[in-house]
Amino acid sequence: MRKCFAVLAILLAACLSGCLLAVIDRPREVRVDRQVYQSGFYGDLWPDELSYQQEEYEVGGKTFRKLEDSQFDCVHTYHIGSKSEGMVFCLKSQWEKAQAYYADAENFNYYCRTDMRWPERRKDHEIKEINLEKFEEITHLGDTYGLNLFDPVKNKAGALKAVELDPSKHKVSNYFTFYKQSKDGLFVSFRGNKFFLCEDKLYLARTQNGTTNIITAVEIPQETAGYFIELVKKFQKEES
Repeated sequence: MRKCFAVLAILLAACLSGCLLAVIDRPREVRVDRQVYQSGFYGDLWPDELSYQQEEYEVGGKTFRKLEDSQFDCVHTYHIGSKSEGMVFCLKSQWEKAQAYYADAENFNYYCRTDMRWPERRKDHEIKEINLEKFEEITHLGDTYGLNLFDPVKNKAGALKAVELDPSKHKVSNYFTFYKQSKDGLFVSFRGNKFFLCEDKLYLARTQNGTTNIITAVEIPQETAGYFIELVKKFQKEES
């Protein structure tokens, strides 16, 4: 009986692994138009509003298109990867230069996006003289404590630090976020972390109850928060 359960467990694990591999297809290289293209050059950035050349290439049942306004020879497909934006591959001979370009913080513009609840009212404010150290801190805190249903360990870490806030008893600002965009306009950092101000403190929102409106959130340490609180108040004043 134990052997039967062991075999079933192995088969189940294999099935699940196969399913995951089928869903998350991330090849290191693809051959398009007789050239080899390689993935992974833009790290954890996200493709953003890409434009394409007209011709399409079918490879292994997947459609690839070359990017129009890229300084590197790149192809993109929506049919590979775990992100809805798909994946971009760079010509292998240019891969190291492309990787170095998108790893350089100086090749990005930095923004605060306000009013995240209302798409029609969103505004992107450029942060002209960004403190890169503070930006890395807020990004790390968002990645560590933000709601992440696909990573139980990180999700538990955020849940343990979270507090509950009732907007009916505390003045809570609209949600906003901070992100960077490559100067060529092709890639952005994650824009899903939602921050807000409450009583001159900065919080990272995790959940909001649709019935009670109660927000669970993690307070951002003051040594990081102070810099961003000043920025947000400045942008809010400009909008009013």
